Amino acid sequence: MSISKLKSLWTKAIIEKNIKAITKLYAQNAILKGTMAKRSVRGRKDIDKYFQKFAPIVIDVKFEKDNLKVRKDNFVTEIGTYVFTTSEGRLTAQYNIVYCLEGEVKILSHFSNIFC
Repeated sequence: MSISKLKSLWTKAIIEKNIKAITKLYAQNAILKGTMAKRSVRGRKDIDKYFQKFAPIVIDVKFEKDNLKVRKDNFVTEIGTYVFTTSEGRLTAQYNIVYCLEGEVKILSHFSNIFC
C-alpha cells in the first residue's frame, strides 16, 4: 500500500467513524499526539481510545499541504496541514507523520496540533 492510499483510508475511516479501521493503520507501538489531546499516547489500545472521542465530532477532513521527505530507506516523514470540519466548525491543524515502509505501510508516529 502507498502512503497516498493509507491517507485515503485514514480519511475515509475518520469520516465514517470506523475506529478499528483507523487504528489498524498505525503500527502496534505507534505514538500519537492527537489534535485535541493534551498528551501523547503509545500503542493501538490508547490510540483507539483517542479516536473514540475525536472521530464522533469530525464531519470531514482534508489534507491541504504536505511535504514528503525520505529520512531513511524504510521511513518517510510527512509534515503538513489538514482541516477538520467538526460539529463546532473548522479546525486547521499541523501534522507530522512518520510512516514505516517496511512490509505493510503503517503510521509509526503521528503528532498533530491546532494551527495558530
